Amino acid sequence: MSIESVMPSSHLIICRPFLLPPSIFPSIRVFSNESVLPIRWPKYQSFTFNISPANKYSGLISFRMDWLDFLAVQGTLKSLLQHHSSKASILWRSAFFIVQLSHPYMTAGKTIALTRQTFVSKVMFLLFNMLPRLVIEIWKTQQWPQDWKRSVFIPIPKKGNAKEHSNYCTTAFISHASKGMLKILQARLQQYVDRELPDVQAGFRKGRGTRDQIANIRWIIEKAREFQKNIYVCFIDYAKASDCVDHNKLWKILQEMGIPDHLTCLLRNLYADQEGIVRTGQGTTDWFQIGKGVRQGCILSPCLFNLYAGYIMRNAGLEAQAGIKIAGRKINNLRYADVTTLMAQSEEELKSLLMKVKEESEKVGLKLNIQKTKIMASGPITSWEIDGETVETVSDFNLGGSKNHRRW
Repeated sequence: MSIESVMPSSHLIICRPFLLPPSIFPSIRVFSNESVLPIRWPKYQSFTFNISPANKYSGLISFRMDWLDFLAVQGTLKSLLQHHSSKASILWRSAFFIVQLSHPYMTAGKTIALTRQTFVSKVMFLLFNMLPRLVIEIWKTQQWPQDWKRSVFIPIPKKGNAKEHSNYCTTAFISHASKGMLKILQARLQQYVDRELPDVQAGFRKGRGTRDQIANIRWIIEKAREFQKNIYVCFIDYAKASDCVDHNKLWKILQEMGIPDHLTCLLRNLYADQEGIVRTGQGTTDWFQIGKGVRQGCILSPCLFNLYAGYIMRNAGLEAQAGIKIAGRKINNLRYADVTTLMAQSEEELKSLLMKVKEESEKVGLKLNIQKTKIMASGPITSWEIDGETVETVSDFNLGGSKNHRRW
């Protein structure tokens, strides 16, 4: 049964296969029991794979992605199937399958009859045996499958005019199969991240969270009020911080921080030749190149951005600057990923801290969003202007979903 007879051409997606050796991957062929289709079809809901060489489209495969997702193997099955020049199709009919599995570690051409549940378990068993080999290959060659570099962006409207692109945020879908390798990289990077980041950074770190920084700010404000000290706080907002990370500067920062060259090379190759597509209810765009920003939906992105932001604060010399003295130690900033709070005991000190952070941020491609940057002060303060824009002074500020007041 050909794929054209199973579903219309509008349901097919043509993708490039992985440029990796296909010799170790199994060949899976499933045929429907057509003689029982008229009897079982009304009662059961099932499907059939028909995988065969694609002579017409050399080097390409066709498949129905959303039905593959139904099998709960999602991008993993899709990725491994792409090692073959083949066509995959699904038929929502038969309740039973005859599956032919060919693999170096089993009898060649072994044919078994499977129910849907058994079929999925058998396929998953093969996939979990093949993925470690793929991960080892990537680790050795430092080359990533192109499919693992692709992202599908879904725009989500925020408050405001829905006709303006700035009033949308995006969520990204990446390959599920790639997340195993990304998790390994994250574990290898973690020791260097913990070494480089100060304890004032609580974003995406084990045992810490937004509640810690909210409690710290409240406690500092309470103590300043108790001892009748003035406190000046600036809540910094970056304009699309994670989307403006310069890749070349990021690799340089990782090198300066002593990240091993092998890990840096893996990350550099992961970010090279990235492609994205935007999907809406009206259709999808063409594939486009992604040249900056950390990857959305990637578990490595918070770690990489924390190192990027830590580099900014270190170059701004905040550790040696004025701040709030607590137990013999000066604290002038609290951070949660890209959310940065600066603190000082005078207006001049706070303005000096802000300008240093602004200068170092612009050196690596990040810009402050002056309209959303706010100042909260318990003492007298004058009007500030930065780049022709006025920095608003507020009596309370919503941080991490919790409202902070200058007087309690």
